[in-house]
Amino acid sequence: MQTKINFGKITKKTQQIALGIRKALWFMGEHAFAIVLVLIFLDIVFGGFLVYKYSILAETQKAKIDISSFQFKEGAYQAILGQWEKRDKNLGDSLKKNYPSPF
Repeated sequence: MQTKINFGKITKKTQQIALGIRKALWFMGEHAFAIVLVLIFLDIVFGGFLVYKYSILAETQKAKIDISSFQFKEGAYQAILGQWEKRDKNLGDSLKKNYPSPF
């Protein structure tokens, strides 16, 4: 069940794609001013959408936070505090140590 690859179709298809890309680029080059205006318009629309979504919409919608889900875990706090104290002790010991000059 081997199928032969028809390279003629592949090269013809790639030439068609290349020709389409070339025509599109020539069209954009001939109408550069209009293309720039369209891109500026799209940029303004996209920027306005982002401002609306992340600043105006965020202010108008109140955040729904369930305070009951936040609980202070004393055990985890004590474990972190112990690690910090251990780190501070190690750093303090290294600062007190007198190292000989390598020079």
